[in-house]
Amino acid sequence: MKVKQVIKLLEATYEPDDELMIDWVDRFVFDDVPKEVWSDAVGTVEGAYASMIDMEYVQDVVNEATEEAQQKEEQYE
Repeated sequence: MKVKQVIKLLEATYEPDDELMIDWVDRFVFDDVPKEVWSDAVGTVEGAYASMIDMEYVQDVVNEATEEAQQKEEQYE
């Protein structure tokens, strides 16, 4: 999800003094993940229903997106 979408959602749903517990993952948690690979992984996670972020699941998704990107590169070599 893009930061601007998160901000819009929070502003539409909550009051400034509401209290929340928030957990997120950004691509900088992972070493050397290109932006396009991260975007693919984010799309996969957004398509799944989850009430909490499972870091092992996110790592698996990032690994799969990386493998797919490498396979695409190999096809064009």
